[in-house]
Amino acid sequence: NKGRKENVWLVDRAIILQESAYCAKTARAAEPSDERDLVSFAMQIIKKRMLSSRFALRNTVANRLLALKAKEEADAPPSRSELREWQSDLPIGELMQERIEGRLLRTGVSRDAKRRNAEKKQLQTIGKLLDKAEDSPDPKIRRLVEDLEASVLPEPGEKAIIFTEYRDTLQALKTALTAHPAFAGGFTELTGGLSSSQRQARIARFHEPDCRLLL
Repeated sequence: NKGRKENVWLVDRAIILQESAYCAKTARAAEPSDERDLVSFAMQIIKKRMLSSRFALRNTVANRLLALKAKEEADAPPSRSELREWQSDLPIGELMQERIEGRLLRTGVSRDAKRRNAEKKQLQTIGKLLDKAEDSPDPKIRRLVEDLEASVLPEPGEKAIIFTEYRDTLQALKTALTAHPAFAGGFTELTGGLSSSQRQARIARFHEPDCRLLL
């Protein structure tokens, strides 16, 4: 069991190193081109998703590969005003952020075939590493659950609110908590796009005694 944990740790470390190298190389290769800013923004998003969860990274790698394999762009890049809003310190709506970042990932790609092929190979390597780690818990989510076991479960009436930027990571959290005997059925979630009545109902659910977590 100890040897398996060490192997998983090595795979996770390899994923981080490969992803960091991929983002740096891709951004550097795009510097002489007109699309350098869009590519740089796309790499920033990929790094953030890598740090969020394995599941978020896996979905991002898959979507990025689809964009690189596409024969023509199916979407227009975000406008300058959208990019300014996305880059500003002011909060923007969750759905708008998702739309802008999705378009950046799809359109922030090199027009040069050689650079696109190099990027595809790097992403495929990362995908294979993610496959190796698929049967083991995400270390970030595992550690979070351990903290919740230690700080929430022993205290009667104790509750916790867990924030995450990405829906992919929210889904991974829901999967982990649903499989946990103490937390299954004891959490609710708030996301962008809910109606006022839906939000009120979920907040009310969080205040019920058996609901310990709000995602």
